[in-house]
Amino acid sequence: MGCGESKKEDTDMVGENVMDFFDRFDTDAEGYLNPDKLFEKLKVEGFKVSKPMFDAYIALIDENKDGKIQKSEFKPIMGFIISCPSDDVIFKVADKNKDGKIDKKELSLLSKRLGWKFDESIESMTKDEFKAFVDKNLKK
Repeated sequence: MGCGESKKEDTDMVGENVMDFFDRFDTDAEGYLNPDKLFEKLKVEGFKVSKPMFDAYIALIDENKDGKIQKSEFKPIMGFIISCPSDDVIFKVADKNKDGKIDKKELSLLSKRLGWKFDESIESMTKDEFKAFVDKNLKK
């Protein structure tokens, strides 16, 4: 299985299903998680993801742009965080058409969501080019 693909081990986090994990974090039973609180809880649980990378994940998965993580948004991102090296996560999420590269449309969407600028003459990026682009933008 590749990065971000579902398998039994990916949905088991110390004996818990990913959605049980969500419920445990949603201590006030509001049906959503605050991203900052989620980041802190993930750190306590031993997940190793940088805050800038986590913020980028959240910007990509927060489909309704309400600044909250609903259950439907939680499961996909946890699948990536569990099964992917951190460098691969944002690439897999951004590669909407799953062709193994980031095309101009995907790059534009990502840049808009994250407030990043990109060279509009770029037609596509390989995984390595995209990693350099992300690293540059996360360091700003």
